[in-house]
Amino acid sequence: MLGCDGPRSDVRARVFPGSGLRFAGYAAWRGTLDAAEAAPHRPGLEAAFPDFGNALVFVHGPREGLSAVVYDIGGGVVNWLVYEARAAPRGGARATTTAATADEVAALSAAATRDWGAALGAVIEATAAPFFTDVYDLASPLGAFAAGATALLGDAAHAITPHLGKGSNLAIQDAYALAVAAARARDARDALARSSRARARECGATLLYSRWLGRFRNGSLGARAAHAGHYEDALANSGFATRMLPDHPAFAPVWRFVDAQVPAAARGPCLARYGAC
Repeated sequence: MLGCDGPRSDVRARVFPGSGLRFAGYAAWRGTLDAAEAAPHRPGLEAAFPDFGNALVFVHGPREGLSAVVYDIGGGVVNWLVYEARAAPRGGARATTTAATADEVAALSAAATRDWGAALGAVIEATAAPFFTDVYDLASPLGAFAAGATALLGDAAHAITPHLGKGSNLAIQDAYALAVAAARARDARDALARSSRARARECGATLLYSRWLGRFRNGSLGARAAHAGHYEDALANSGFATRMLPDHPAFAPVWRFVDAQVPAAARGPCLARYGAC
């Protein structure tokens, strides 16, 4: 059996008791503008953030515990999030997303330009119905994703904070590793065990690095450095790989494709073959 039932997985609770979620200590305002709504704001976003359209743009807020991200998710649609520290989750025990009141939306809009500048502020003000998402991840990385004839995939196995943009990528890699394992295995249990060995260690490290990055972004690591060097130095010394693909032998065909098609000088840290950037 495969448990692909998301961060609050019932399968995980049964197979790996005690492996619950951890509230990250912050929540996110979220909003989306469709292509037509976003079009008037794109020149301002592109002027303020030269990489907009080609990357996730992270923006530090005017005070500790406040940060934002804005990006084009394709087709001209603009998505944004504003993170803010919270002592407790806003939603209930099994609720991650909650609606905002009219007064809360009005307060967010009134502070948008002051906190985030004209470009992002205008996008926030133009969003008709922003809402809240409490941020969670798995309290402790699992040492294995399989137990006998049952295995976990995706967020059920490694619920992660959003700061690496790798939640969906990890799930796709899980499916790929399982397919490779199934082609080589003696039986279903062997396939699940092989897939677990290919994924658990790297996913655990990724989960912890994303947690660290969230704490850094949201001010819970102490005073935030004003220059990028602090983050770059910390990343280089963290021991976490920044590559998007694992080095496990199951992924060797994918790496061969990368080696053949993408010049080394053009890969950047996300396709670095070994180690951290």
